[in-house]
Amino acid sequence: MANNEKVEFGECKEQPSEANNKQPAADVISGYLKDLINSRDLQEVIETQNFILSRFEKTNETLSRVSALCEVRYEAINSDFRKHIVMLQEMKQGLDSVFKRIRLLRQTIKTRYPEAYQACEVSWTPPDDDVEQDQSVT
Repeated sequence: MANNEKVEFGECKEQPSEANNKQPAADVISGYLKDLINSRDLQEVIETQNFILSRFEKTNETLSRVSALCEVRYEAINSDFRKHIVMLQEMKQGLDSVFKRIRLLRQTIKTRYPEAYQACEVSWTPPDDDVEQDQSVT
């Protein structure tokens, strides 16, 4: 086979000997296949695979670092976000309380001083935004 003779699969140029009989069939087949492949092409494929593997390892390492950084920043932002949600809920409760007290004061003034309240309502009309806000809170 050293003189570049082509060997068809299943065809064997060497006579079986006692040494060949002791080799497993997989080794014999892999030997035949190894002879069919150009070693320079095989070396190029291996080098390309090693290069791609190193690139994938570097990419994976970079993505792992980015993921860890994102996780840390997410926890910090999530904590701040939760604090702000609580603060907004407290502010809403405070504003609801203020508007409720304003409504109660208006009702109290309206019942205690109906003429003065009527005179104020005629001379001053609240802007539409305040009326809508006041009505949506109720």
